[in-house]
Amino acid sequence: MQRHMPRLFALLGIAVFAAVPAMADSSGYKLIKTIHLPGNQGGHGDWTTFDPATGTVWLSQSPDHNVVVLDAASLSVKHVIPGIKDGNGIALTPAYAFLSDNGSDVTVVVDKNTFEKIATLTPQGKGPNGTVFDPKTDTVLVTTDSNDATVFSAQKPFTVLGHFRLQPDPAKDGPDVGLYVPSLDRVYQPVDNAVQRGFYARALDEWLRHFERDQLLILQYERCAEDPATQLRATFSFLGLPETAPALTPVPGAGSPEGDPVDDDVARRLVAIYEKDVLRLAASEPTIDLTRWPHFAHLAGGSPVA
Repeated sequence: MQRHMPRLFALLGIAVFAAVPAMADSSGYKLIKTIHLPGNQGGHGDWTTFDPATGTVWLSQSPDHNVVVLDAASLSVKHVIPGIKDGNGIALTPAYAFLSDNGSDVTVVVDKNTFEKIATLTPQGKGPNGTVFDPKTDTVLVTTDSNDATVFSAQKPFTVLGHFRLQPDPAKDGPDVGLYVPSLDRVYQPVDNAVQRGFYARALDEWLRHFERDQLLILQYERCAEDPATQLRATFSFLGLPETAPALTPVPGAGSPEGDPVDDDVARRLVAIYEKDVLRLAASEPTIDLTRWPHFAHLAGGSPVA
């Protein structure tokens, strides 16, 4: 069975947005330890993944041009792989780690046990980003910011098995890190960073780094579609314009699921990914009505989508 994920939120114009409170007390999570990573530049890293076979966590540390391997049991740094200019996607096979270097247009293959670099692959296009291992075909898919996808054998000598272009083509921003779903034997590859853009509380955090609270106006898409005249008057008022709006017609079926069909398993995963962010958004902006978002209505005491 397939479902559609609803459009979650739209930011229209400029608006007031309250500060985001911590949700630690109600989340069930607690901080165990802060691991200090090597290097002194901090900042952007792109991908973190766990390898159950070796009990290690691998993460890209872009500003310091390396990939750090952590011991998951001791919560300590086990190894640092240098020379990765701008680490992005990481794919782990039974024997190797495929580390995509967006800054050097290559994917570096490392032995997971010795941490030795054993090969440097050149995927087609510019800016390797998404890197996914498919165990059924024993292949690694590398996608690039130029919207190219290259398929490599996961075994030496890591032969190129194919290439194709992603859609939409051309893309505005290009692909990001994809997800392999074993139960469906399918790779879900976001293009134009659609999954990342769904983290609205996180995006608003970034807006608040550059604007004061009274410079921002938050409008919910479903309210705009159902009562556009009222929302438009609120926008005019915020912008200091005359509070008169032209005659507008509500959109039939506003707030109903739309977009490409999504399998149930993927829908559940997306809800789990977004849930904490949605809670932060609702806690900090009380005008957001979660009952209008079927997949998150349960967070407001409503019934979840089955």
